[in-house]
Amino acid sequence: MVASYMLISLLGSVMTFMTAITLPLTLIAAHASFRLRNMKNKLENKMEGAGLKRSPMGIFLEALGQQEENLQKIQTFLEGKVKE
Repeated sequence: MVASYMLISLLGSVMTFMTAITLPLTLIAAHASFRLRNMKNKLENKMEGAGLKRSPMGIFLEALGQQEENLQKIQTFLEGKVKE
């Protein structure tokens, strides 16, 4: 912690902003641009939507009782509240 404090105080607030805000946003944009959206990925998404194949996250959400229908109901409810 002491080393981090010394580094931040030496570099100043501009570098703190650059590393704390801009770097994560840059990494997110780079990840999104390098992500492959090919036929295999689209086919897997369709299979998962049809219930033929389940992703690890889908299994986890099902174990928590968070099925997609419940999430859609919540989303519809929130969208209705935002419009009001």
